[in-house]
Amino acid sequence: MWRDPTDACCHLLHLSLLRCILIYSLTLSNEMKFVQALQKCIKEKKKYKVLKDGQEVPIDQATHISLYNLSYAIDQESGYKEYSVGSVIHFYVNMDMEPAKYLQHMVDLNMQSISFVDRKDLKDFLMGGSSQFVDKGGQQDVLGFDLAQKQRELGDDVLKDVQIMEKINSMTRTINTRTSILCVPKNFTQIQTQSMKLFVENEGKNLKRKMQQPTKDKQQKKRQHAIIIVPAGAQSLISLYNVKDFLLNKKFIPSQTYRDNGEPKPLKVSFKIDDVTYDVYDAVDTFSSRDWEQVVVVFTNGQEWQFKGWKWDKPVDIFHRFKGFFLKYHDEPNPGQTSQWKVSGLNIHRHRRNLDAAEVFKFWKLSQDSKLDHIDPADTKSFLEQEKSSNLDFFNGDVGAYLFGSSVTSPDFENTIKSAAQQTPPSDGFAHLLTRSKQSIASSKEAAQFLKKRAQLEDEYGKQLQKMSQTKTEGKGGSYARGWSDFGKLHIKQAEQRIKFAVAINEIAENISVLARNTERSRKQLKEAGQRHQKEYQEAEGALEKARGRFENASEDLQRAQGGEQRMVSSPKNLNPFSAIKNNIRDNLKLVRSEEETRQRATQANEQYKLQLQHTNSVRQTFFKTHLPRLVRGLKETIDDCDNGLQRFLGKYAHVVETFMVQEASLISPLEGSNDLGLIATLNQVDTLQDFSDFVGGVLQGKRTVDKSDHSYVRPSVVSLEVPPSPAITTTVDIPSPVSLQPPPMQSFGINLEQLMALDPDESPVPKLVENVVKYIEKNDLASEGLYRISGSGAQIAKIRTVLGRNPSADLTSVVDDVHAAAGLLKLFFRELPDPVFPRGMYLQLIEAARIEDERMRLIQVHELVNSLSDANYATLRFLVFHLAKVAAQQEKNKMSEFNLGIVWGPTLIDSSSPPDPSELTLQSKVVETILLHYAQIFDTE
Repeated sequence: MWRDPTDACCHLLHLSLLRCILIYSLTLSNEMKFVQALQKCIKEKKKYKVLKDGQEVPIDQATHISLYNLSYAIDQESGYKEYSVGSVIHFYVNMDMEPAKYLQHMVDLNMQSISFVDRKDLKDFLMGGSSQFVDKGGQQDVLGFDLAQKQRELGDDVLKDVQIMEKINSMTRTINTRTSILCVPKNFTQIQTQSMKLFVENEGKNLKRKMQQPTKDKQQKKRQHAIIIVPAGAQSLISLYNVKDFLLNKKFIPSQTYRDNGEPKPLKVSFKIDDVTYDVYDAVDTFSSRDWEQVVVVFTNGQEWQFKGWKWDKPVDIFHRFKGFFLKYHDEPNPGQTSQWKVSGLNIHRHRRNLDAAEVFKFWKLSQDSKLDHIDPADTKSFLEQEKSSNLDFFNGDVGAYLFGSSVTSPDFENTIKSAAQQTPPSDGFAHLLTRSKQSIASSKEAAQFLKKRAQLEDEYGKQLQKMSQTKTEGKGGSYARGWSDFGKLHIKQAEQRIKFAVAINEIAENISVLARNTERSRKQLKEAGQRHQKEYQEAEGALEKARGRFENASEDLQRAQGGEQRMVSSPKNLNPFSAIKNNIRDNLKLVRSEEETRQRATQANEQYKLQLQHTNSVRQTFFKTHLPRLVRGLKETIDDCDNGLQRFLGKYAHVVETFMVQEASLISPLEGSNDLGLIATLNQVDTLQDFSDFVGGVLQGKRTVDKSDHSYVRPSVVSLEVPPSPAITTTVDIPSPVSLQPPPMQSFGINLEQLMALDPDESPVPKLVENVVKYIEKNDLASEGLYRISGSGAQIAKIRTVLGRNPSADLTSVVDDVHAAAGLLKLFFRELPDPVFPRGMYLQLIEAARIEDERMRLIQVHELVNSLSDANYATLRFLVFHLAKVAAQQEKNKMSEFNLGIVWGPTLIDSSSPPDPSELTLQSKVVETILLHYAQIFDTE
């Protein structure tokens, strides 16, 4: 019985409101959600129908699912979070499929996949393990399948009340404000719990969003097919002709070579590397949207017209989406507008094909690094597990495949890394690899220095032996003279082999030096990147500690301020009541204001601490999951390249030594079946007794017999002393003929070039002798093997010198028949100059120019030094260099490349006033080689 009519009316109104809410809720629940219907179908083992236009079709083609006479569209909401009916039914059908294949299957269907976090809950619900699911609002909704059971247990009336309360509770939520949070309890543990819960929820949503919406980088990571686009221009260094040889075979062949051979240009080039098929095109007219999604690399020639008709017409947009590259020769500037675009350059040497592999490695490395800037959430269990294991995940799991690639690791190596992870922090592994790479660089430099030194010794030994072997005997004749001649020829061959051996060793040493420089440069870049990322990580950790400290101090201040309420006591009784009330109000207001200010500071410190915590965790995840693995993998690859390269080059050195030893042994004792006589057979043919007998026979031949009897006395006849009359004396005076007024022959050897130009009546800047000898060599045989390296006969060189000393313009055709003798005389002329073509005062400048590693800067410095020469030296050097360029053009036949000519002519054209350092011989050759390679840029070709 109600005491007040107002209370009864309120109660009735309350019941009416509850009844309306119940009717509305039951109306909403009349239509069964798809996940409920699917769970009921599975539980009762009934079949569902997969339909399209009213006909049953395979599930991949379905547009509707029919359950219990209810039809659900594929893109309709399923009632489970934000997932559609298609996502749920495909998950149920493919429940036992591997995660990677399931994700790829959903990507192919262009349908949202069930995230890794939600799969277990959805599976338990569908299979009857749970009767609840989480809807979009994040609240739990009880399914109505146990309604009969509850009705039997509680009765109809009680059950209605329970249902009403559940509906009301489901429509309410807790509202927390900064004031309500700070009210209870006093120790602020509730604030920390709420902030951590909010942070975890936000991060979980971000992680779930990434897992449900695969990015383009993730699709690229899992793709088995990729597209590369190259320029279609005829002047492009890379095209459909040579892209496969360059990227797959690591060898650059100019496109013009294929055109000269009459080969047609293909429409498409395909090749496969590590289970990925690469298709290369030079036209995008027929590209579809799916084709553009598979593009990974674009090669450009620096011209904007290349991108005409593309999906994106601005190069900035194109190279923001795809990795860009351009090819150029090492001595040319960047083509077109590539300096303004986000593209990487690959430098191709014009002659050294052994350097192509390094540029191809650079291409694949940069292409791979461009895909490492994302984290694949599907490979993790949950965000909280990542938080707990962020310091150890770097070394957990498949270490070889995750960090270094499966091709460079072994089980022993994996065990070593895992053992190290338990003893040292992850960042220390990066420092240890830096130390290891430094050791590899030092070993490469030591090997290169040793080989260069041996190459110098072998070259000097070969030249001295070659010079000694050209002398002829002035002693015995006969078989000994013939044997001695063959003896000298064998030593000349040995000297030539020594010189070739020195050249081969020097080339290996140069390759090892290049390997060490490339490794050192790569190590420096990785070290700087690692220090930068580690500094960012350490700064974030320090900022988090400061934010935590400020938050804890603010919390303690707030506790002390709230404790001031206990000190609110009344004033003494002997005071005036009004004064006591006034003092109490004033003190209380002061405490309230102090508490409010402290609460505001604590709230602000809390917000700053949460923001800094989120930022620090983001930096930690990026450092340990992205930057550190990428840097360690890069260092490991750098170390492997250096170690494997050094091992390969040392193996090549061993093969060269073995070949040389076999060749040198064959000079002593040739193999069976050879027509050549070795050193032992040559010396065995000398017959000293026969030579002595021939000598004695030659002396006695034509001589009369000596009379060994005594002389007899013969009386002389008397000589008449009468003087006969003398005839008439006639005196004859010989008148000498007129003295010839012709000038004495001009001396050509041992005179400065400027003096020769002044003595020449034609005032030619190039000496007549040089012009005459060069003309003879070019007319006879420029393709003679070893030209300027093999010395000619000493007797013929002396003969030519005598003839040209009298007349520098004399015809050499009737004087000499050996082009090597003429070449030896030309080198002799330049060696006997009082001051070489490059004056001795310029020696240090030339050596410093040769030390410049950048080829373009070295060319500029050498060009300036050549221009500073006097007119006579400049003209003579220009004439000689143009001649040597013709010799290098025949290098396939004469085996004399620019490098070999630099070795021969370097010490002849460049000399120092003091004995040169043996290590500078290579630098002298480098200067001459640079001039020969770029003579058209240094000298006027007209």
